[in-house]
Amino acid sequence: MDKNFMDKKMISKISISLIMALLFSCSSILASRSHLSEKDKNNLLGPVKQVSTFSNLYNMSISTIRSFRENGSIERLEIKSNTALTITYDEKGRVIRSEGITSDGKKSITSNYYDDDSYQYIIRYQKEGFSREVSGRLSTSGNFIDYYEYEPNGDYRGKTISEYNANGLVSERNYYNSVDKHFLKVTYRYNDIGLCVLETAYRDNGTISRRNENIYDEHGRCLEYSRYESDPYDDSECILKYKERVTFDQNGRQIESEVYYHGDRLNTIMIYSDFDKYGNWQRQIKKYGDQKEQLLLRKIEYY
Repeated sequence: MDKNFMDKKMISKISISLIMALLFSCSSILASRSHLSEKDKNNLLGPVKQVSTFSNLYNMSISTIRSFRENGSIERLEIKSNTALTITYDEKGRVIRSEGITSDGKKSITSNYYDDDSYQYIIRYQKEGFSREVSGRLSTSGNFIDYYEYEPNGDYRGKTISEYNANGLVSERNYYNSVDKHFLKVTYRYNDIGLCVLETAYRDNGTISRRNENIYDEHGRCLEYSRYESDPYDDSECILKYKERVTFDQNGRQIESEVYYHGDRLNTIMIYSDFDKYGNWQRQIKKYGDQKEQLLLRKIEYY
């Protein structure tokens, strides 16, 4: 197979994984909020105003800018690589606008409007050849109850129905396909400060397809994340597929992360250095199992 083709596939996979990691580290459109701010959940110390990151791997540059309010909630996220994405959040951490440009130059804009008095929302999609307005219900805490998704060409993809506990945190989500047939239920369990310790996904026949477990320290920092999965084509038992461990020093600084695949096979090590006066790292070296290294630089502005 052509080496250039393989490199492009690798670049595409890395780009997607990095962007998805950044998105899930921030408030996604369906996320329900814990008692910790977004700044705290990202292990950032001090009065952080803006975090900019720069990395390069396989001749592909990726830059991100995350802006925070003084209370630690996220205000804006910008990601640029071979594509571009900008997301703006309200003071409750909800997405209010998402603007993206694909690698072929196509532009899409999604605008979200929330009416917390009537517990209703409106989403307006604006894409080339596709424009649609969708409305639905909000919980008393301002989260989506019913959420509808569409393909880039406008075809209906399916819906998600969410339930929340008394603290406004999601307790259960049910997923439906393009013909509104139920295919997945996900339940969530939290600790005393509202951090998710267990996420379990059930197939429609009741068997478990995926399980995520989180371990936190007394400061609410995630020390270990584990993902268990079963074979997608049968009802076999879930096995450990991925694990990440994070290490902090006695000053609360994040100094190292280790990623394991398929149980105990160490795949990636991330080493953090060049700490600023608040204890935030400015340099990350990511060492992969194939001995390749990726440098990520971080610049932080403060209030």
